[in-house]
Amino acid sequence: MEDSIGGEKIMYHVMIVEDEKFVRIGLKKMIHWESLNMEVIIDVKNGEEAYKYYLQYKPDIILTDLRMPLMSGIELIKKIREQDKHTKFIIITCLDDFGLVQEALELGVSSYILKHSSDIEEIENKLKKVYNELNSAKKMHELYIGKINNTKYSHPKLIVAMDYIYKNFNKNITLQSTADYIGVTPNYLGRLFVAHNKETFTETLNYVRIEKARELLNDLKLPVYIVAEHVGFSNATYFIRVFKRMVGCTPNEYRMRRMSDE
Repeated sequence: MEDSIGGEKIMYHVMIVEDEKFVRIGLKKMIHWESLNMEVIIDVKNGEEAYKYYLQYKPDIILTDLRMPLMSGIELIKKIREQDKHTKFIIITCLDDFGLVQEALELGVSSYILKHSSDIEEIENKLKKVYNELNSAKKMHELYIGKINNTKYSHPKLIVAMDYIYKNFNKNITLQSTADYIGVTPNYLGRLFVAHNKETFTETLNYVRIEKARELLNDLKLPVYIVAEHVGFSNATYFIRVFKRMVGCTPNEYRMRRMSDE
């Protein structure tokens, strides 16, 4: 498991949300959090408390039950996702909650564990995958901060454009909407990308989207069309075509290669 970014060890913060006290205590005490480079900073018994502490602590990872009093896990995830697309969720569920699990997966949760039946090794393996997802996201962020600070992005309008792309790549953004945000014409902004970046606006946007897609494809339960939607592609066929052109294989082939490497 990767354990550093730029040579610095990263410790991720975890919140556990579970109304069954003994399940909550078991997760906190039995998992080898320190060896996973994680720390449980808070554990709470319902979604309402969880949201309050989320606002206070902004944890990197949230393990949450789906069925809880006051605010369910689904409601909690939806409320957090309205303002935060980056926090990782692992849901705690029962075998008869398949419909809720599907809804949660569509909200972008990383994985799920079965209450009372998943063993510690299985849970820790899923946490390792989430850890690597977070590391990948941080590396991507550093890559684009580096690009923003690079001399080829020295033009102030391009710096703002790159920051806008990074923060909004999963939305329906275009050269026109980006130019409107910056306060220039689309033709002018397009010329800046080609002159300074040696690639078009669309090529730059697609690169950001595909890098994020590669991260999401590590979750084998997420259908390709859902991955496409999460990174801003409204058409799955077009997403697959762009992915193959940039990565050299289809999303499913990419998954198979990653599985064979593990």
